Amino acid sequence: MILKIKDYFDQIALCNNFFFADFSEWLFYNGMLFGSYEKWWGDFGLRSNLHEGIDIAMYKDKYGKTKWFDTNIKIPAMAKGGIINICNDFLGKSLIIEHELSQNKKSRIISVYAHVCVAKNIYIGRKIRKGDIIANVCDTSRKKSNIPCHVHISIMEVKKKISNHFLNWEFFEVNNSDLVKLFNPWI
Repeated sequence: MILKIKDYFDQIALCNNFFFADFSEWLFYNGMLFGSYEKWWGDFGLRSNLHEGIDIAMYKDKYGKTKWFDTNIKIPAMAKGGIINICNDFLGKSLIIEHELSQNKKSRIISVYAHVCVAKNIYIGRKIRKGDIIANVCDTSRKKSNIPCHVHISIMEVKKKISNHFLNWEFFEVNNSDLVKLFNPWI
């Protein structure tokens, strides 16, 4: 079983009280989606690599107004698992969770939550449940990239032989197709 992002949207909305406020629907630029080479910020040009996941940053309210994420947005865990790494990324921190979903004894399923501020009670080795608050969206306003606040989610299968401390963006962004298999969270 692979994690599905559509199931995760309700978790984000619930923990941030969107359903009790003015939430209508999620909004995405093409560049926010898995596999895109387009940017959704700045000059809207092209990325140097395909997008490894999905960026969640905005929604439409019931009045038709676009609402962007800010640092108050809480990030829940997509599924139960264990925190196996916390590392820097170019906008904040990335949190890597291993899930007990793989049918393959030589690999494991992980989810990556990038551009976040990790919650104080989250640490490497901690077990978490689906829906536990693991982070908040990071303040990206002072970064040179000028990318709006968002959470990036990647889902991948990695070989068990890869040490947890190597599971970071330096490793993910290199062509390691024999060691890492990215999944489109929409499918």
